[in-house]
Amino acid sequence: MLNKFLAFILITQSFIIGQSSWTIQPSVFFTRGEYSSQVNSNIFSTYLSLAYRSKFFFTLGYEFIKVEDPFWNYHQSNLLGNLIYWRPDLRLKLSVLKVNGDYSDQSNTKPILEKGLLFSPELLLGSYPFYYGLGYVNFNQTKSIKTSSHQIYLRNDYYPHYKFLISSILSGIYFTDKQKYLALEVITYYTPIYYLTLKTSFTIGSRKNYFNPDLLIFFNHYQTQFSNYSLQVYYNFYKKITGIFTYQRSNFTDFSINYFSLGLKTNIN
Repeated sequence: MLNKFLAFILITQSFIIGQSSWTIQPSVFFTRGEYSSQVNSNIFSTYLSLAYRSKFFFTLGYEFIKVEDPFWNYHQSNLLGNLIYWRPDLRLKLSVLKVNGDYSDQSNTKPILEKGLLFSPELLLGSYPFYYGLGYVNFNQTKSIKTSSHQIYLRNDYYPHYKFLISSILSGIYFTDKQKYLALEVITYYTPIYYLTLKTSFTIGSRKNYFNPDLLIFFNHYQTQFSNYSLQVYYNFYKKITGIFTYQRSNFTDFSINYFSLGLKTNIN
């Protein structure tokens, strides 16, 4: 599947380059997760983002997750599609994510399969410097343990200065088996100079099966997350090439994870 996805990127890129109305932005990331339980994870992700006349934005992404322990293994692959329509006073966004996972251990002769589909629309309204939004996420898992969750979130984006953004996302998550979660995430962006952007975030409350509408990442750990904080650095070190470093700490019921991520992103007009 990965080979087909990369072939699609190359074909699409060759078709779009040279069209003055289009901008293409390929990116690739590698993330290492270190669990307090001595388990490690490796995550590879790649994205192709397209912009048309700064009004229409489309992103196609692929993510592969591998978690291995001496006694068990878990693999997951995700396909993502994201479409945005942007105006100064309006943003409409639609995200779709397909999840395929398999878990195996020494007691299982066959892997336990996970298959799920996520659907998420978002509406953002306002005028500089205040913007307000509402989003919804529905996730249905159809294999292994069948489950369904609903996430409704309210967001507020505030620009106290053109170099500074404060964003807050309040999410309520409800499962069909009556589980309920509530969490608040606060994100800041600061661009002191044109080639450097610093991003921080922290989360309080509890969440499970949480979809991040900005990162387009689905957190579907089987345990509840009680806190999360991160630091991200964007550095434009060569013309249109940007390096991205991320550190993230996630605390769950019985363990914690330290994530370290490196990424590269480029713009092609």
